Amino acid sequence: MFKKIHILLLVPLLFLQGCIKDEPLEMEADIVAVHDVEDSFLMNPVLTNNKVVVYVKPGERDLTNYQLKFDLTKGATISPSSESIQDYNNDVIFTVTSEDGRFSKKYTVTVIETNQSSVPNEFLFQDFRVEESGIGTSYYQFFDVVYGQNFDNWGSGNYGFGFSFLGQEVNPEQHPTGVIKNSITEKTNLLLETKKTGPWGVMFGAKAPMAAGNLFLGSFNLKDVMKPLTATEFGRPFNRMPVSLEGSFNYKAGDELVERDASGTVLIPAIGVDSCDIYAVFYNRKELVARQVDVKNPVDYLDGYTIHNDESIVAVARLNDGSSTAGEGFIDFKVPFVFRKEVNENDLYAMDYNIAIVITSSKYGDQFKGAIGSKLIVDRIKINTK
Repeated sequence: MFKKIHILLLVPLLFLQGCIKDEPLEMEADIVAVHDVEDSFLMNPVLTNNKVVVYVKPGERDLTNYQLKFDLTKGATISPSSESIQDYNNDVIFTVTSEDGRFSKKYTVTVIETNQSSVPNEFLFQDFRVEESGIGTSYYQFFDVVYGQNFDNWGSGNYGFGFSFLGQEVNPEQHPTGVIKNSITEKTNLLLETKKTGPWGVMFGAKAPMAAGNLFLGSFNLKDVMKPLTATEFGRPFNRMPVSLEGSFNYKAGDELVERDASGTVLIPAIGVDSCDIYAVFYNRKELVARQVDVKNPVDYLDGYTIHNDESIVAVARLNDGSSTAGEGFIDFKVPFVFRKEVNENDLYAMDYNIAIVITSSKYGDQFKGAIGSKLIVDRIKINTK
């Protein structure tokens, strides 16, 4: 009997197609759910635009002879076949083809078996690649290299931003989350900039006329355009006790703070000045799932609605002052984790805790409030542990 874990995924393009004209559903070519033979998943599989990452408990499966099963969109087929036995010591590429045969998508499936976190302590933002969205846009995707293996630990709103320009080409430099070369050190730094979205940004229930540059530990998975804050799935497994969050950054707020008007479609002047935000949240993933006893498919991550107030949150560290910095150089910060409850050492050892780091060029960008042109450059971020 397969244990089934649903991962809901609404492809934005199909939403548009339903609004513009009736296109056949058989055009879809997506993986929408992942199954396991037994209960060996450490956490729910992470499914993004073209990747599946499965975290399994150590020592329970022979990854050279491992079986997963995939649910697909209606009528689609997959190669190699679903339920095929594969050697998951290395990434496996699956190709999903739509029922009409005109569309296909390649998924990279990674299985991670570890009792150590794939999240390092320090982040220098030197590892990134250009990701093709499949909707005509391309953007920067950051990852971490741990023990010689690449981990897609980071998510951003770049994919959603590109969707607002559907039908146009948008290159990586035009997205809110990107990179900038430091003229002094000659290395790249993380660049986050608040930008106005494209013509599709205000046409649906989300009504997103602006997008803050953001980067976070977790995944961006646009499931419901009417509830955009559910797209940010914050956190990755972490088995060390956090003590403080430190880093170096430079910030220049944009000229005018704006927000959505009452209709949610027009940007109007707002009172105040924009500021950036950098914070980390440490939470108990097992506790989060246990509370959802009546939910058919419980989530094991915090999203944009719950990241600040969920009962599973154990500790938070947050930048004290995100206002514009003086000069062109970086300023250093170091803030302690403030604990709301005790840490369960058994859960910590069992990798039942998640850590989320969130970095954004507009503190209230999730409420579509910020200053167009606000720029946050980050040199490094570090989680100090004990």
